Amino acid sequence: MTRKSFEIPGLEVFDPESFDAKLRRFGSEGLRRMHGVFDFDFTLTTPAANGRPVSSWGIVEEHLPPEAQAKAHAMFDHYYPLELNGLMTVEDAETWWNDALTLQRDNSVNLLEVEKHFVNAATIRHGSKETLDFLKQLDVPTVILSAGVKNVIDMWCATYDVNPDLIISTVFETDEDGRMTGWDESTVVHTFNKAETGHPELERLKQDRPNVLVVGDNINDADMATGDETVIRVRIVDTRPDSTHDYDSIRRSTAERFDALIEDGDMMPVRALIDRIDAYADAS
Repeated sequence: MTRKSFEIPGLEVFDPESFDAKLRRFGSEGLRRMHGVFDFDFTLTTPAANGRPVSSWGIVEEHLPPEAQAKAHAMFDHYYPLELNGLMTVEDAETWWNDALTLQRDNSVNLLEVEKHFVNAATIRHGSKETLDFLKQLDVPTVILSAGVKNVIDMWCATYDVNPDLIISTVFETDEDGRMTGWDESTVVHTFNKAETGHPELERLKQDRPNVLVVGDNINDADMATGDETVIRVRIVDTRPDSTHDYDSIRRSTAERFDALIEDGDMMPVRALIDRIDAYADAS
């Protein structure tokens, strides 16, 4: 007889039987073999009140002079639809990041001002702290892997008392006044190197704890960890009032690469699935 799968309100599961089997497998192998990898922008954070996305990159760009802002917005309008719909190439990503970083450096963006602005603009998604705190309570390491700005993420985490074990993201270099002078090339994270491979800290963690919970908003966030049976993937997608994206298409593409989808919701369904894994661990 087929075992009834565990249902989680707010979580659309594409293959309930397979999903529940993963939860049971993670539980039976023990939480000591598990870690969590979370995207940052639009995953742990929420859109602005008007529904428009607020990202660490976006706030940086708001501190550019008008002419440079126009260039940054043109880049976003060109590349972001490709990223959202899984059509971006490696060359696209490298070009976008390099051009954006160069624009910010050449205009000496003040990162101290950016950090304060971002903390006020990008509020925490409901359930994000509870989920990360619960994993810490269970001694399950958590990682923020982001194509955003580490300096900004560090301040945001301190503001909201979020304490991941590791943050992997692009580090901006600044002068004594907080103005950007460059970036650490070895830390650059974009859509196509946003994965455990190439990041030694993550590779070591995967060796010790091969079962991974991945949570992200972008279709390519499915690649933050490799494997099928050893990875549970959850995607969060917020609809936007000004969006022209086909969300039925987004749902179909999500089902091809993720186990589950949260649409216009909070992080509590992720907290619930971790609780279920813990229950299966206790029962094994």
